[in-house]
Amino acid sequence: MLPPNESYLATCARLCTMSYRDDAVQLGFVEVGDLCYGTFDTPHGQIVCIRGSKEPYNWLRNVRAVPWRTCAGNVGHKGFIRAYQDLCAAGMPTAKNPHVSYIGHSMGGGIATAGAEHTGGKLVTFGAPKFYFRFASAPVLRHIRVVRDDDPIPWVPGAFYTQPCKPFLLKDTDHCILQVKDHFMQGYERCILTKELTYEGVPVVAADLNHDWLLNRQLQLHRRQ
Repeated sequence: MLPPNESYLATCARLCTMSYRDDAVQLGFVEVGDLCYGTFDTPHGQIVCIRGSKEPYNWLRNVRAVPWRTCAGNVGHKGFIRAYQDLCAAGMPTAKNPHVSYIGHSMGGGIATAGAEHTGGKLVTFGAPKFYFRFASAPVLRHIRVVRDDDPIPWVPGAFYTQPCKPFLLKDTDHCILQVKDHFMQGYERCILTKELTYEGVPVVAADLNHDWLLNRQLQLHRRQ
């Protein structure tokens, strides 16, 4: 189902795209009401993929942006935290494990943030909204946050929320400021394979990007300060 030699980031993008397919259950995903997740053993370790907004009730979760306690005691987006708790109650893996990756696109990235925080796992998000309440402390997660430069969703909900980590930017040349179509997961997957990522202004080869690269890069930036 997954190419054995595919890079970590490309595998994450492929799984997120698969989660939206009508035959996602046949591909290994589990539906829990309006939510959907899948647990996959890959050459890059176990990956828990959480689907973004597809069902009408998902949008009610998105707009439920009031401060709420996470499972780890921080304060974040209530809609995403309650969605994570619903998935936990349905049997999604929640054991403490720093080697498991929680990934998701859009709302799925918000829910995956709650999962990575709770379990100490790795985190990869594509076009995810902001999660943490700005006026409370936020943890430092091992987070690869991928954002297309015209995607409006990573900048919501408003000034009261934040996402502490710096994004990996996928840039294009259309000179638009915001484009809703740049939020679609298929576009993210295509760009991962064809476009250049930058982190803090430095070009990054997507095939080389993993959490070890991220931690090493953050350490280099810290030493320069």
